[in-house]
Amino acid sequence: MNSIIIKGQWDKTAGRLRQEFSTLTMNEILYQKSKTKQLVERLKLKLKKARKRIIKIITDF
Repeated sequence: MNSIIIKGQWDKTAGRLRQEFSTLTMNEILYQKSKTKQLVERLKLKLKKARKRIIKIITDF
């Protein structure tokens, strides 16, 4: 399984995610350093996109 490293300021990335995907709630984009996998899973379920696509969306911001 590939791991994901979230770099930079998560607050800015979360804001951009909420702008692009207005249906996301603050709880769904809550990031805790040791729980990256859970974040990806929450976004995958909410946005109905593949895991690889979610990782690409996060890392492209």
